[in-house]
Amino acid sequence: IVLLAAGCLMGCMQDRPIENYTVYIDPAFGDRTVDVVNAFDDWATKVQWHSPHFDITVFNLVCDNSCTNVITVHPETMAQIANHQGTDDLGYTMRTWTDRAFNGNNEWSNVFIASDMPAREQQYFVQTVRHEIGHALALQHTGCNTVMHFDANCASPEISEGDIEQYESLRGY
Repeated sequence: IVLLAAGCLMGCMQDRPIENYTVYIDPAFGDRTVDVVNAFDDWATKVQWHSPHFDITVFNLVCDNSCTNVITVHPETMAQIANHQGTDDLGYTMRTWTDRAFNGNNEWSNVFIASDMPAREQQYFVQTVRHEIGHALALQHTGCNTVMHFDANCASPEISEGDIEQYESLRGY
C-alpha cells in the first residue's frame, strides 16, 4: 500500500493546464500592445469548447513562485533573447507549473517577445505572440501549418485546428 501511494504521488502529479489566467502585458510594448491583446483574444475565440479565459491588465509584472495562474508578456531585445536562449528566436516563454496534492494545479509563465525585430521579420510579430501564448498554455512544437511550428516560415500565421486539438487534448477534452 505504501508503494502504491508513493507511486501515485509521483505518477499522479502531472501538468494539468488550466483555462483561466490573469494576464499582465508590459506597457513598454507601446503601440504594439493592442497586437498582444488581440493575440490573446484570438486564442479565446478560436478554441470553441472549453476556451481559455484571460483577464488582461496592462501592467509590468514578472512572475515567480508567488504568482498563481498568471501569464506575463514583455518586450525584450533580440540580444537579450539570444543571451537567454542562445538563438536568434523572435520570442521565448518560461513556463512553470506545480501540482499540489491538496491544493490543485498552479502555473505561471513569463513570455518575452523581440521588440526590435528586423524589418523583414516584423510580419511575424503577431504570429510570434500567438506562438508564445501557446507555450504559456502548455502547447509544444508541432508540424507545419500550425502556429506552434518552431519555424515561422513553415508555421501558420493563424491558430490552426492542430493547435486547438493539442490545447483540448492537454486538458482532457
